[in-house]
Amino acid sequence: MIRIRTAVPTAILSLFMTSTQALAEMQTETIEYTVDGETFTGYLAWDDEFDQKRPGVLVVHEWWGHNDFAREQAEKLAASGYTAFALDMYGSGKQADHPDTAQKFMQ
Repeated sequence: MIRIRTAVPTAILSLFMTSTQALAEMQTETIEYTVDGETFTGYLAWDDEFDQKRPGVLVVHEWWGHNDFAREQAEKLAASGYTAFALDMYGSGKQADHPDTAQKFMQ
């Protein structure tokens, strides 16, 4: 289910990225992977403008879960010449909106 709070900023960011020359080469991909039978959803970002080998960086989300902030950090790193992967530690893109929920995800 798409949340309005998530969809609107994402749509605005997408428009900004396509209308800005400096970010025109930014590439992103949502990657699903499985660990011990559980599905996780990560986010890979890189900039095709950099044609040389580049270092990779793992972006580990806060205890709230894999969210827009983690993806934005991956994109910022990609704009600086890194290939960045924002991983998902809780599975299925789970996000917490309360500290109690976040704590349960960590157990």
